[in-house]
Amino acid sequence: MDRDIRDFLTTYQYQPLNRDNGDIRLLHLLPAKDDTSPIRCRLKHAPLENQNTTVYEALSYTWGSSERTASIHVEDREFRVTHNLAQALKALRQPESTRTLWIDAICINQEDNEERAAEVLRMLRIYQNATGVVVWLGPGSDSSKIAVQHIRFLEAEYLAQQQPSWLLASLPVLNRAVALGYAVVSPAIRLYFTTAWLTLAWSGWLSSLPYFALRAIMHTVTFLAASKLLITVFCSYHAFMRHLANVMTRPSPEAAQSLRDFFGHRWFHRAWIIQEVAAAQKVTLLCGSNQLTWRTLCRAVSAMQERSDRTHAGRLALIPAWDFQVHRRDRQP
Repeated sequence: MDRDIRDFLTTYQYQPLNRDNGDIRLLHLLPAKDDTSPIRCRLKHAPLENQNTTVYEALSYTWGSSERTASIHVEDREFRVTHNLAQALKALRQPESTRTLWIDAICINQEDNEERAAEVLRMLRIYQNATGVVVWLGPGSDSSKIAVQHIRFLEAEYLAQQQPSWLLASLPVLNRAVALGYAVVSPAIRLYFTTAWLTLAWSGWLSSLPYFALRAIMHTVTFLAASKLLITVFCSYHAFMRHLANVMTRPSPEAAQSLRDFFGHRWFHRAWIIQEVAAAQKVTLLCGSNQLTWRTLCRAVSAMQERSDRTHAGRLALIPAWDFQVHRRDRQP
């Protein structure tokens, strides 16, 4: 935890956890269609190790300034939280359905030193059992929107570079072979139609063989035409991505500054995030209304590293000192 959050007193009275049952508290964030509606929640106890019935997401965030607080309602009683956490709850709140979350500042009785110490020891398991971890990076801005867009572009660049080299090398040869087959078969079908019309005009009878041959020729032409189209599109896509990679060896000054601001967020420099992210089954980063998966972020960082390797330049001073890709690779498909 980032600071002593026991300074925030609350009128809500906690019920003790059943230690024998291995219970934790889960926050049920009630829905609201209007962002201006008060934040209303309920706290329920559930056994941590019963993953069939205990389904929740865990929130990873920074506590924020203790000088800015907001009031939420837990079981219709006032509960004071930091302004940053209140913003996160509003962003996470759904219009129609209740969302179940585990949030340390609310789900742990911060005034109970014994409980607080015990829950800290279970923190890794709590994040591990969550269906997903949501990382709150704060409200969105024009800068964060640019950063997210550039991160997605970097992911696309990374994926384009991961195709096997033998496949890319064989595509031009395969394209020529298909084009040659198409060029050979096309005159054959034109000759067939000419022969068929002459047969109709002069013989007055039809043979089943020409129509059988017509089906075979049509299937062959269709297959070759479709193959040629797919290969052409695939080659064009990779040529386009290689062109972009060469043109955009470094991001524009605006994009670079946006990325610096994005990775400069306090969340990336918290020691606790290594545990929270490494244990998670799935990680989603939320910056205002913009979402990124952890896998997307890791791929973008890899693309930036490959760019710097190509230009023999040092990686932009964007990434925190620790390399999050080493600590965890997202396991989602």
